Amino acid sequence: MMMAATARTIEEMTRDGSKHPRVAFLLKSARRRRLESGEAIPGEFFYGYVQLQETGWDVALIEQDDLGVGLTEARAWTAVNRLSHALLGLNLRALWQLARARSRRQLNEFDRVVVAQNSLGFCLCLLHGLGIVKPRPVFIMMGGIDTEVRGVAGLVRRRLLKFSDASSLSRGEADALAACHGLRLHYIPFGVDTRFWTPDAANNDADDDYVLAIGNDPQRDYATLLAAWAPDLPRLKIVSRLVTGPVADNVEVIAGHYESAAITDADIRDLYRGARFVIIPVRETLQPSGQSACLQAMACGKAVILSDIEGLWDRTAMRDGETCVLVPPGDVEAMDLAVRSLLSDPAYAATIGLAARQATETQLDVSVMTEAVAALCRRGEGSEP
Repeated sequence: MMMAATARTIEEMTRDGSKHPRVAFLLKSARRRRLESGEAIPGEFFYGYVQLQETGWDVALIEQDDLGVGLTEARAWTAVNRLSHALLGLNLRALWQLARARSRRQLNEFDRVVVAQNSLGFCLCLLHGLGIVKPRPVFIMMGGIDTEVRGVAGLVRRRLLKFSDASSLSRGEADALAACHGLRLHYIPFGVDTRFWTPDAANNDADDDYVLAIGNDPQRDYATLLAAWAPDLPRLKIVSRLVTGPVADNVEVIAGHYESAAITDADIRDLYRGARFVIIPVRETLQPSGQSACLQAMACGKAVILSDIEGLWDRTAMRDGETCVLVPPGDVEAMDLAVRSLLSDPAYAATIGLAARQATETQLDVSVMTEAVAALCRRGEGSEP
């Protein structure tokens, strides 16, 4: 395996000589295939699995397909899940698959389970609370609870979190849910692999003059970006499946997805490196939308224009005019002004890009995320946040 190493060591977590817990990482499909491809790939979407394995922890990667959860379901299950999710906030098919004897035996071999997928996470919380699944989940929520959700489904989900070490990748989300619902979530700083996402060492001027936007998150606001992209601006490349209609002559749309071979991580890195700067337009949301693409571009030394959403993950690292450029969500005029400010002052864009790279190295590297996940894995059952 040619996984890029992290920028920091994790030795400080293990110097006390205590025995590490056995940890299973329950992740979406296609992760194992990427590890086994023999290509250098970034490590952020393994949430610490690779880094802990490299430092001697007893860890295992379990994909949802291994438990039958990610397989194509019958139409009847689709209808049942839609109803159960609306009424109870739970995926009954995933609950049934995780509760089966084969799944229980596989999960119960471990002391902790790290899960970063909402439907699986809430089901594991319930099964752990019932004593069916023994390891207490380290549940990295992906916007699983909203401040406006006050029905039975929201109540069920909030109650289930007490059976896990519930975590958020956004300080903003954690603070908002604490203020609204009294939830105490751990903050796990999402970090990117700064040994993979790097600036272009040759620092050659790109012949292909463009600005880049990227991402398939449903919260992406390409409508605002396209409305702001005037005919006199340089070419805008959008890497996304979300833009399907006609676009202006100075806009190019490239399809791409994490689980598809249509565009590789190395391709995306080259796109970051070749761009003047990167734009991540997002609708107002409590979720840390656009987080991975933004930090990848920052690690490549690029200035990023980012929507200043409520769920902005870490305002100590994301500083407007220093490490990034923040614009109000949905504001076409503000987007236009931010774009023109970077285009008219390349030195300003370069200064922000340099500070962005430094911020990812020191505050938002994958090793920082790994340390936070490892610390939660070593917590005792029922420990307070």
